[in-house]
Amino acid sequence: MAHVLVTGASGFIGGHLVRWLRERGHRVRCLVRPTSRTDGLRHPDVELCTSDLLDPDGVQRAVHGADCVFHLAALTRALDRTTLLMINGRGTAHVAKACAAQSSPPVLVVVSSIAAAGPTHRGSVKPDDAVPRPVSHYGRSKRAGELVAAQLADRVPTTVVRPGIVFGPGDKDLLPMFRSVRRWHVHAIAGLSSPPLSLIHVQDLVELLERAAQQGSRLSAAERDGSCRQGYYFACRPEHPDYLEFGRLLHAAVGNRFTAYVHFPTPIPWLCGGVGELLGRWRGRAFSLNVDKIREATADSWACSCAAAQRDLGFAPRQSLEEQLRWTAHWYRQQGWL
Repeated sequence: MAHVLVTGASGFIGGHLVRWLRERGHRVRCLVRPTSRTDGLRHPDVELCTSDLLDPDGVQRAVHGADCVFHLAALTRALDRTTLLMINGRGTAHVAKACAAQSSPPVLVVVSSIAAAGPTHRGSVKPDDAVPRPVSHYGRSKRAGELVAAQLADRVPTTVVRPGIVFGPGDKDLLPMFRSVRRWHVHAIAGLSSPPLSLIHVQDLVELLERAAQQGSRLSAAERDGSCRQGYYFACRPEHPDYLEFGRLLHAAVGNRFTAYVHFPTPIPWLCGGVGELLGRWRGRAFSLNVDKIREATADSWACSCAAAQRDLGFAPRQSLEEQLRWTAHWYRQQGWL
């Protein structure tokens, strides 16, 4: 039984990871913000530690005594790129430095994103060791977090996991897409051709994260130059449906009789992203539809290889993509979300 710290434990992935680790017999400590909703985390075997990622002392207290740290806490959107870099870059630095300060540094698993690696050319699949070329502010902020963790790799055994689009029970990011298909029978596609996607079910991801902590390769100090020679894993399924194919899978998952697949000329998504960004600034909180997300949505391809995870971690999805999407839709219905 290990003593494990999970940052970002109150989030979608974090909540699933905490339950998985607890069921596997680990002692779990959760680093949560004072404003986080923690009802789902309260359990006799779970310790809550309240702090902010930008408070080095609070992070140090949370890390103390841990055998393993899963760093999930991050921002996926913000009103400006400075905030993204501060949380996703400096916040990761505080976690890595707290690990390095321990007399016996814990294994650190940094949960990044395929956005940190950036897209690839259509028709190709991006390997784990490819040179990162992020195209969004979010992707650059996550890459900044990877780099600060790599700077301490000679003192902290560190592995970086880059999930694709994560879905499953509790996910709210893909919920609007499910709703659009189910309620309005419409699946919107940005541009005339849509990029291939990398996807992973949340349960497959949390199992992969535990295996990455136990048997994954580690970053080496030689990678301070920003290369990705080892210690990086894409977390995604082996198939890469594009937006159109994904819409057809959603159509089947929600049980529609008819769904219209509408391609919008590229300027329209950019206009919508700009409107979303202006509304976000007016209301004081970032909308999920913004210019940064359109940068990602209009990229050539997000097809990434899971070969390293298959080879080193024995990764294999539990079910087919169709089954996992169908069960996700079923969970949404049970909750009254769909």
